[in-house]
Amino acid sequence: MLPILYIDDNLIFDTSGQAYAVFKVQSEPYAFQPQHIKHQVIDRVTRGLMSLSGEFWIFLLSKQWSVDEILREMGRQSRNPVWQEHQKEVQDYLRYYLPFHRVNLIVVPLNRQRITIDLTMDNWKDWFKQAAAGLMDVKNRFLMGQEIIPEERLEAARKSTEEWLAGSRG
Repeated sequence: MLPILYIDDNLIFDTSGQAYAVFKVQSEPYAFQPQHIKHQVIDRVTRGLMSLSGEFWIFLLSKQWSVDEILREMGRQSRNPVWQEHQKEVQDYLRYYLPFHRVNLIVVPLNRQRITIDLTMDNWKDWFKQAAAGLMDVKNRFLMGQEIIPEERLEAARKSTEEWLAGSRG
């Protein structure tokens, strides 16, 4: 993946024009679970991944949480003395624990846009008009600093995402 050029909902386009569909996968509770529950979680995740087809990447992103941030947010929830006592217990617990938040993503590279040129007598004028319009778009993009994804390219990426999802579920 090259630097990101454009994001539309769960579609990401990089600077080379490649489209990717990004799906957030909900986490399963695992830590501090009994062994039989851990095996069930592993089985569910395995079945889910085995049901997918095609090329995809899995990213597990972690963000460290600040203990002060957690306690500040807890303080906003309630001023009840029982809650405040609970905050003190949480603060003592977090002294030995590094809290974090994990986001699980599946990224699917969508089909690259293919260019075919058919210069038969019926369409050569249209092709040259479209090529000239494309050159003007490129010129305008570089000279004006505008970075856009054509609507038909967005629609094609959406359709490719739906096809990938349908194929993965089937």
